[in-house]
Amino acid sequence: MPINGIKKFMKRFRLNEPFRYLIVGAICQLSDLIITLFSYNVGFNLFFANSLGYIFGSTLSYIGHSKYTFKKKSKKLASRRQIVSFITACLLGIISGYIVIKIFTILKINILSAKLIQLFIIALVQYLFNSKITYKKKF
Repeated sequence: MPINGIKKFMKRFRLNEPFRYLIVGAICQLSDLIITLFSYNVGFNLFFANSLGYIFGSTLSYIGHSKYTFKKKSKKLASRRQIVSFITACLLGIISGYIVIKIFTILKINILSAKLIQLFIIALVQYLFNSKITYKKKF
């Protein structure tokens, strides 16, 4: 029911691609944030907790961006090239995110602040890669 409600809400608005990316990405990043913080607070190592959140958020992101954000350019969900390209974008996000969170933990910045800044940087890196490579019309 909630997913259908979100779909109906989104269909009412013909939003441009960057805004749709922002909406889907915000939902995915919120799930990443919640899973990371929960896992960390129950005792998981920060980098393991961060990986769990990131993997879940990225999986949700692939589905959301394929079915909503880039639906006009997206291949089928099972498109091997699209999946490989999306995973490449995720790996770039992991690398940039790891660097950011590592620097902030060294600087002893609050984990919530570090994670929020990390999520912004990951979103920027991945949007640029996905919009220019993963979901381009002629792949």
